[in-house]
Amino acid sequence: MRHALLVLTVAPSRRPKPARCGIVVSRKMVGHAAQRNRAKRRVREAVRLILAQLEEGVDLIFTVRTAAVGQVPFPTLQTAIETLLRRAQVWAPEPKT
Repeated sequence: MRHALLVLTVAPSRRPKPARCGIVVSRKMVGHAAQRNRAKRRVREAVRLILAQLEEGVDLIFTVRTAAVGQVPFPTLQTAIETLLRRAQVWAPEPKT
């Protein structure tokens, strides 16, 4: 699944645990280490806030496409991630308790 800010790759997991998430930020796309780390932290936090609403048994890989991930408003980043997850059909209808 593609978005202007991120690409999402979904793989089924062999373990029936909550979804796992990995974040890839290349040096080619995002300049200095501080910028790459900021982009990773922001994506990680946006996913953490919605982790309970994701299907179990999937591995998610978010690839940052642009350095703008470090500067866009946080709600915009959250919306982008939610859109990708809904398109990939890994968004659970109700939060798990």
